[in-house]
Amino acid sequence: LMLPASMDRVIISYCAITDTVLHTSLRASTSLFSLNLRGLPFLTEIPSEVMESLPMLCDLSIDDCFQFKHLHGLSHLSRLQHLGITKCPNLATPLGESDKARVLHGIATDDIPLVPQLLSRQGCSSLWILRIDESDQLREEDILQQFLSLNSLSFSCCKWTSLPDNLGTLTSLEHLC
Repeated sequence: LMLPASMDRVIISYCAITDTVLHTSLRASTSLFSLNLRGLPFLTEIPSEVMESLPMLCDLSIDDCFQFKHLHGLSHLSRLQHLGITKCPNLATPLGESDKARVLHGIATDDIPLVPQLLSRQGCSSLWILRIDESDQLREEDILQQFLSLNSLSFSCCKWTSLPDNLGTLTSLEHLC
């Protein structure tokens, strides 16, 4: 599978693509703006070298990839604005500080503790939008205090019995959904 270099958006979902085929395809996609990977049973990692080859990437979403373990080189994605990682229970963290995303506008995840493991300290303090999707358990809610610029916080299909106790400490928060 060779994607044209001019391709700007790619959605790959519910197919048996291997790491090798995906990595080879993405390395040639220098104009890629948006990448959505969903339900890929054999996806285990995205290495730093692949991230380096995606200089235009603004939106990255990885969902429902149960074997996904490694996400390296987020720091190479200098234009990345939105990151979504949900239903990837085997994701190995933490990343080294040099591998983490430096600045993001928004992140969507199913686990609050994952956020500071993907974002640098600067990224945490400048995050504007946080969406928690389909979370089974409210864990480590004190992490929310790291998001000093958080403007919008939303919870979707979470199985919690209550909201985080510390929402009142989010002084920049304007939207709660």
